[in-house]
Amino acid sequence: MASPPAPRPSVCKFCGKPFGVWRHEYLTIEPLCSHELPPLGRRAAVDHADHVPKLAEFLQRVLEEAYQVDFDGNDWISHGVYPCNKKIYVNMPPLLRSDPETPGFRVPVEVEKRVKGNASSAWLARRSRHELNHVDYTELDGILARDHCGKEISYTPSVFDANELFKWDAADLRMAVEELTPEWGIQSIQMSIYQMCHEMPKVLRMPLLRDRIFHVLCITAHSLLAAPEDVEAGVLFESHTLQLPVNMKSFQDIAAITCKSHFRLKTRTYDANDVRSNPTFNADPQKGEVKLKHQGKKLTEGVYVSLERLREGPRTTTQLNETHLWDMMTRSDARGITRLASWRTKNQEVLDAIAEDVFYVLEHIRRHRRAHAAPGDEAIPK
Repeated sequence: MASPPAPRPSVCKFCGKPFGVWRHEYLTIEPLCSHELPPLGRRAAVDHADHVPKLAEFLQRVLEEAYQVDFDGNDWISHGVYPCNKKIYVNMPPLLRSDPETPGFRVPVEVEKRVKGNASSAWLARRSRHELNHVDYTELDGILARDHCGKEISYTPSVFDANELFKWDAADLRMAVEELTPEWGIQSIQMSIYQMCHEMPKVLRMPLLRDRIFHVLCITAHSLLAAPEDVEAGVLFESHTLQLPVNMKSFQDIAAITCKSHFRLKTRTYDANDVRSNPTFNADPQKGEVKLKHQGKKLTEGVYVSLERLREGPRTTTQLNETHLWDMMTRSDARGITRLASWRTKNQEVLDAIAEDVFYVLEHIRRHRRAHAAPGDEAIPK
């Protein structure tokens, strides 16, 4: 007589949580396990698939929490501006839709640093405004809300690898959008799992800090907003991008994930032997060489959670100098030796780092415009 099958465990061996129980909070640095995510497609065999949340249900819960965040509330405390000592400008070529004779101009980099909460539980945030005559919304949207993590490597110097491990099917996401709260006005969603690898800054010119790797679920929801009466278009575009930490160990039996990983869990080392064969190597050989430099080196796994909101500025018939609005908030734990620093020191360093990202994005837009400008255009600043 055949022995009865072994009973299936009722809790996850990685996080200790019961299967089939929804989280109360997603905007947290506590990593998501594989059983807390929607199915990873036909190729990914997931244990306890009957307990895995449906895609639309998962998105409804996550986005409901994101849309409840009030970036405009009074509970944000200002922590100064970036840059703090001197003005920084980006010599910007004219907008690509401008007349060829339009001269370039200087765009100031102005970022408000903000905090909500205390110590390790604080949300660290920034806010920047971008005049419609300086930056087109499609430029910001293309960099920040279309494959957010994949684009980050193109403008952030510290990121040396942005490796997409899994991407949810676009058709499945379109069907899920139809089940979400209609009042959100969501038009489309992208969702992927990424490995983000960062070079850590040197201390006293020495590489004392081990480089970091972060595993994140990246979700971007694009929506339409009703515009004020005096707005020409009638509607405005908006996007929300969430990056939620995931527990890489919980994916160790999912071939669709592990076959693409650049991080060896057993040795905690970086492994990207496919760099030279990757099409992106020729597109950016400098970044490719940086990846090769890290081959076989130890990485420390950190965690972060973030939410970004990008809102199109209204082009009204009554007001001038309207602005696009870009908000971002984050919590993180880089782990490793950085644990020794005080929360005040770490929070200030994070505030400065996320504020500097605004400069990097404007620089990226400048380079992109120059690359697409007519050769010999003397009106474009160097």
